[in-house]
Amino acid sequence: MKPKDRVLTALDHKEPDRVPIDFAATPETNEMLCESLNLLGHEDLLQKFCVDFRFVEPSCKVPTYGSFFGDPLIKDYGDGRYEDIWGIQFRKIDYGLGVYYECDQSPLANIQCVEELNNFPSPNVQEIWDFSTIKFQTEENQEYAVVFDGAVLLQFCQPLRGMQQLMMDFSSNPILAQSILARVVEYWIELGTSILKAADGGIDIFTINDDYGMQHGPMFNPYTWRQYIKPLIQKAINAYKAYGVKIAFHSCGSVVSFIPDFIEMGVDILDPIQVSAKGMIPARLKSDFGDKICFRGAIDSQNILPYGSIEDVHLAVKSTLKDLARSGGYIFTSVHNIQPDVPLRNIVAMYEAVMEYGYYPL
Repeated sequence: MKPKDRVLTALDHKEPDRVPIDFAATPETNEMLCESLNLLGHEDLLQKFCVDFRFVEPSCKVPTYGSFFGDPLIKDYGDGRYEDIWGIQFRKIDYGLGVYYECDQSPLANIQCVEELNNFPSPNVQEIWDFSTIKFQTEENQEYAVVFDGAVLLQFCQPLRGMQQLMMDFSSNPILAQSILARVVEYWIELGTSILKAADGGIDIFTINDDYGMQHGPMFNPYTWRQYIKPLIQKAINAYKAYGVKIAFHSCGSVVSFIPDFIEMGVDILDPIQVSAKGMIPARLKSDFGDKICFRGAIDSQNILPYGSIEDVHLAVKSTLKDLARSGGYIFTSVHNIQPDVPLRNIVAMYEAVMEYGYYPL
């Protein structure tokens, strides 16, 4: 079975030849794996782990110093700080095994009303992004399930406004908070639909990345989310689904209370199943929602992968397949990007295990 057919069969809640396999890791982890396994690059790594997905992205028309949240960093202050196309300043943090970016200054931190927001310019999608290679990328990967993994909606409002202030806004100034989100959604609808138009039907899955959960529950009151946030997220989903793609929705943490809403909104894939978070119990999720939504992830990257033995990894893979993969509707991968402190033997063991236990019938 070809990778694309395997994935689409599983997303149709049917059993393909084996469970579809995905892979996500930090750049540092990728580099260490390639060196350890004597592989030439990332594509060789995907082939090694029998990954059924490939990703496409537009190129940038303006000079950049990298990207964060999918947006180009276009200014380098020379002291570890960078500024993106929205005017958000990020600081590069070196934690020993690798680097990450965190928000250092939010351009909308001090505005008080919608009128001030109206004076803040949004980036021009067509001036920044080049979509001319998208069609070629999809054709080059046509045997795989092709994914655009990019849209960041509510979560992008956090560095734009400041997370603490944004959360307070939804209580004390919800119209402003909603207006900031509307601005981001408008930008991402234009960017996302431009990519989908350029792909001309070649993209299978469109991912929205918005974290709503913490370890022990939702990040905010689901009532607030349904009243002020859900309608705008729905608007983006509708715009993307008009192009025939499946919608994957990424949210870490405990998001059980949102799953019925995701189903109602037309989300096809929930990513990830963070098994260490409250209520995110694979067997229960499959029983309650498995005929209406597909699941991705669930191999614990918080405890099992970094601290477990090879036997622990194998047991986790077998248990996850038993709980989530029956009747299709499951994509195998780690809960989150595999970090560079995870023993390489455990990563290899994870993918060896799914190739051993992941063929149907389970």
